[in-house]
Amino acid sequence: MAPAHRPDLQTFAAALAERLPGTWTANYAQHTSDADQFDRGWYIWDFQGVVERARLTCVLGHDAILTGPDATRLYVIERPRYPQQFLAAAIMPSGIPDYYLAAVEAPRGIAVPSDPTRAAHQIARRLLPRYKESVEWARCIQASPPVRPLVPPTVSAHVSMLWHRNGVLTASAPDQHAAAALYLGGFQYDPSEKTFFLDGSDGEHQARCINDAGRQLAARGITVSVRNAPAPPPSTALPKPSTARAHTAQRRR
Repeated sequence: MAPAHRPDLQTFAAALAERLPGTWTANYAQHTSDADQFDRGWYIWDFQGVVERARLTCVLGHDAILTGPDATRLYVIERPRYPQQFLAAAIMPSGIPDYYLAAVEAPRGIAVPSDPTRAAHQIARRLLPRYKESVEWARCIQASPPVRPLVPPTVSAHVSMLWHRNGVLTASAPDQHAAAALYLGGFQYDPSEKTFFLDGSDGEHQARCINDAGRQLAARGITVSVRNAPAPPPSTALPKPSTARAHTAQRRR
């Protein structure tokens, strides 16, 4: 028996909006250029996840944004190379500075089946609870705001990195090619500061990410420089992105 065809994205998004809990609306858009998909999906809250990787590495052609209760927004696309699946990810909420959102674990996007009823069930069970938890911890961090990291200078075809005393590595990206290389290498992005950062709590993981990003950048003809950041006062240390995960683990005990 031949496999069922995947419904078109516009039809799927409308049906999905009808089946999610609460009142949702779907906004479908076609892309006339590659830049359009970056503009629509720049604030996806899916650092290094399956949806972010698809957006950075594939020509999408179109996407849909669903808006629901409490201004919650979801980004929905077809899953490349999987004709029976779609991808869904949360979009960063408004009202919370992006720096605090980047400091917590992102509610990773998920693959869902092409049946909108089953897809809505998986999103309501898996994605939306993680989204609400991440928002909650971002607001906790916002209540005691840390000082933002120093931003490396941006130079054409060159990525500048600053190594901070708490182990965090920040990096600039002069264009989308450099941004894609840093993303795929494991860096996270702070849109409010327009800088990438890499947590230093796991030295081996950080080293692998630096090597991976370096290879990606070199393949694109982009040079890299690394220098130590000036030492900040003791009270201005940058909190590491694992802060919220530690709080979450304590709450679940």
